[in-house]
Amino acid sequence: MTRIIDAHHHVWDIERRPQGWMSPEQRRVIGKDRSLADWAAEAVPAGVVGSVLVQTVRDAGETPEFLALAASSPLVLGVVGWVDLDAGPDSVAAQVDGVRRLPGAERLVGLRDQSADRPESDWALSPAARALFDACGEADLVVDLLLRPDQVPAAIEAVRRHAGTRFVLDHLGNTDFDTVAPQAWRDSVEELAACPAVALKVSALAARAARPRDVRRGLPAHLRAALETFGPSRLMFGSDWPVSQMTMSYAEVVDTLESALRELEVHDPGARDDLWGGTAIRWYGLAVSPQVTARA
Repeated sequence: MTRIIDAHHHVWDIERRPQGWMSPEQRRVIGKDRSLADWAAEAVPAGVVGSVLVQTVRDAGETPEFLALAASSPLVLGVVGWVDLDAGPDSVAAQVDGVRRLPGAERLVGLRDQSADRPESDWALSPAARALFDACGEADLVVDLLLRPDQVPAAIEAVRRHAGTRFVLDHLGNTDFDTVAPQAWRDSVEELAACPAVALKVSALAARAARPRDVRRGLPAHLRAALETFGPSRLMFGSDWPVSQMTMSYAEVVDTLESALRELEVHDPGARDDLWGGTAIRWYGLAVSPQVTARA
């Protein structure tokens, strides 16, 4: 069985932390509490041996809760948290220092802003974003980039300005398999891929097209483009559970990626190990038991 590091999943308590980003349809399907135990019940049988738990809302109380969850579970190897960029760029460094002092902060591996919800296409060049990128570079934290496709050009320029910071582009850059051809996607991210400090999450597969069968059909060509631009050593798997439950089970998400790898004849053990866990371990600096390898 493939041993997997899930580099991107969530949990939430809807009453305590309302997920305001959800659409009415999402609230109907996934708008209920999702716990770490719920995730593990689906992930562990699929071969997952560790994970990165990622923020979901702009709420300062969420990050300490996630760090406490990580401290209580050997499965959660890292946490991507949040700081309030709307409080102003001058406050960002102090906020980053503050979350690094929280109990359990040894599991804090990165920070992100839900910038895909912001109207500005040039968000990555804003003073607050620059302050975040600088602070994360100084603190050796990864910046998760949650971007719309129109926000990628500014992110390319921003990444070039922050050569000392590591970045991860979430969810294949939020491309849409139904409307974006693989070559067009490749063209849009090629300059970002040319920056060695940027990795790519092959995540949120369930959201890349309207129907699961369209994801299965569209993923191989996009994955080939990702492999050719970023290389396997900068690709990492993420389930995006429980958002993925809108259209796929956890096992289906894993099988969809595995099917694409088989179709592309990616048999090299090193490349497969990178994608299924090795890249996430290196990029986020996850502390993994020597007995846990990317493949059994």
